[in-house]
Amino acid sequence: VSTQSTWGSERQELFTFQGHTATVWSCAFHPADDRILLSASMDGTIKIWRREEGSGLNVKTLRGHSGPAYHATFTPDGKRIASCSADRTIKMWSSETGEEYTTTKCVETINNKRSNKFDILIY
Repeated sequence: VSTQSTWGSERQELFTFQGHTATVWSCAFHPADDRILLSASMDGTIKIWRREEGSGLNVKTLRGHSGPAYHATFTPDGKRIASCSADRTIKMWSSETGEEYTTTKCVETINNKRSNKFDILIY
């Protein structure tokens, strides 16, 4: 089981979240509630977590990508989630219900040969 941890300024582990079955590629905090966070994993899922006493509770698992999920982020208002995947899609989800709003096929990728960084920018 893959885990992700949140670290404090003194390099001490604050929270551990367990539940993905493969490597976690990215994490993002909710813009208005730092107890809520997302994770995107090579297992193809996006998980929404709520921080509890010393650990994390998996609130929802978003399934829909047919390949590894590289990145997920909240929109600035926190109401939606955008995720991107090796299946060359970007998906928009409801952060409250986990319902998928839309899927957009990737037309072109920008390849940074010096980095394996994947990101989504939302205005």
